[in-house]
Order: sequence, then C-alpha cells, then structure tokens
Amino acid sequence: DKVRAYYLYSHFNIPAVPAFVSNSGSETVEFINNTSFPVISKLTNGSESFGVTKINNKRSALRYAGLCFSKVGRKTYWPFIRQINYVYFQKFIETAKFDLRIIVVGNKIFGYYRYPKEGDFRASGAGNYEKKALPEEAMRIAVRTKEIFGSTSMAVDMIYSEEDHKYFIIETSVFFGIDTAEQLVIDGKPGYYEYDGENFTFREGRFWVQELALQDLFTKFH
Repeated sequence: DKVRAYYLYSHFNIPAVPAFVSNSGSETVEFINNTSFPVISKLTNGSESFGVTKINNKRSALRYAGLCFSKVGRKTYWPFIRQINYVYFQKFIETAKFDLRIIVVGNKIFGYYRYPKEGDFRASGAGNYEKKALPEEAMRIAVRTKEIFGSTSMAVDMIYSEEDHKYFIIETSVFFGIDTAEQLVIDGKPGYYEYDGENFTFREGRFWVQELALQDLFTKFH
C-alpha cells in the first residue's frame, strides 16, 4: 500500500520523494492550484509502473482529481478496482536518470540499476537493467528502512536527484519478483554486500534471495 507506506516514511523521517496524499477533493483542488507541474500520480496498489501517470498541467490534474472524487471513481488498469476518494501525487524529479532497486535480506544487500525507455520517464518494468557496484548512501537508506519496517526482506526503490545531491525512496515492497540467482554483479562477479553494522563487504557467489529470506526467518525463530 503506497499511501500507508508514505505515511511511515514521513513518520520515521525516511528520505522519500516529496508527495501529496489526500482523501479530500477540496484539499486536492487547492493543492493543484498551488503546485508546479508535472507531477506523478500513483495508485496505492500498482506495480511495475502500472497505475503510474505523469500529469503535465493543472487542467489535466483537475480532470484527474474530478474522476477520483466522483461517485464511481476513476478507472484503473485493474478491471475490478477503481481509484476513488484519494490521490497520491509525487514530485517529478526531473534530474533523475535512473532508478535503483536495493534488496535487503537480513544483513545481505543486493541490487541493480534500471533505466527508462527512450521518451519515457518510467524505469520500472522497462527491462533495461545494469548490475554494478551500489552506492553506500543508498544501501544505508535501504538497510535502515528495512530495519524500521521489521521485515525479513524488502525491496527499496530509489532515485537520485542531481539537483539535491541525494537519494529519495520511490517506494518499498516485500513482494518483488526474482528471476535469477544474480541480483548483484560487480566486475563480472555475482554476489552480495554483507553489512556488519558499520561497513559493507562484497561476498562473491550466486544466491537465491528467496532461500536467504527463509534462512533468515528460520534463524530468528530457532
């Protein structure tokens, strides 16, 4: 649930993309009249960029909000779910060139970079991946977020704002797809980072994230 997750980011001072969330039509209109465009609108329950819309101007935003706060709500890509009585607008980070998925399992960190297709702003679901060394700042944010949420494993998606010189979380999830045993590759070597509470050390090898998550879970209850 992206909306509930954003409230948690705010409560725990986790660096997330600035957003506006509301269940009020009048409050949303006031926001639209006073914000700058474009903004990114998201469904609370979308994945792989489904339900993600770029709204380029105030007129489009007002029309969008009018549907969301109508009696029947706004149609979504789910035929059985409508967006009704809420909006979730994220700030559009124009200087972001990629997004970064970091997967944390216990004290092990995996990850890769994702790039949008030409002419699009969405990297998730585009299929353009690059596996290479991960930035320490981003890994520390991901580890802290996973620990705060108390999850066994978590995928943390981030973008880097060249204007602000910092990473912002786009969203987090405990449900994420794993297709291969190589979620991180550095200099041609697959592996993961191990975090000891202070430093990150690269450990070479191929590992199924699902298996590591189960091992960590069983260890906690042993």
